[in-house]
Amino acid sequence: MNTFDMLLQAKTDTEFFIVLSSTVHPSSGPYRPEERAKHHVIGTELGRTGSRTEGYALKFEIEQSFSLPNDKGGFTFVRETTHIFTLHQDGTLTWEMLGQPTLTGLKDIQAALKRLRESLEQGVLTETT
Repeated sequence: MNTFDMLLQAKTDTEFFIVLSSTVHPSSGPYRPEERAKHHVIGTELGRTGSRTEGYALKFEIEQSFSLPNDKGGFTFVRETTHIFTLHQDGTLTWEMLGQPTLTGLKDIQAALKRLRESLEQGVLTETT
């Protein structure tokens, strides 16, 4: 079973978080111009956050590089933290994605991943037909 399927089949917020933070790693290998449109994972960080008053949590951050068209007809490379998954002390999982509203809870996160997978599959079909 691939990682994506494992995430979609996770039964608890904790299971999802452990699978995700254990399997997502920075991309390796040299940059290839033909892959310019892909968002490469260039860094991941697992850390602790919170306080006694707010509660504690584990946070998994994903940093990606991607290119944006610039005014000169070329591309500008950008590096951003694009995803933050937080497993809170009470067992609740949240997903913050750059430019999107925060999702809370396993069901909402898995539904968004399923939609993402479907849109990616549609994109591949469009490019190959």
